[in-house]
Amino acid sequence: MVSDDGLAPGTDALAEAIRKDGGTKVKTLHVATDPSWSDARVRLQAEVFGVVGDVANRMIT
Repeated sequence: MVSDDGLAPGTDALAEAIRKDGGTKVKTLHVATDPSWSDARVRLQAEVFGVVGDVANRMIT
């Protein structure tokens, strides 16, 4: 997950490298917000909890 902090190119390159190496579970998300996510913290929280929930569900089943 990246905000408007200028780090998206590096994050995108990392995700692409993981995919090229066979990684199928990598997800990317860019949100138009400031680097501290001050106006999108609920969105950030929801995204993180969603990923944690997905991982937990895979561990249970």
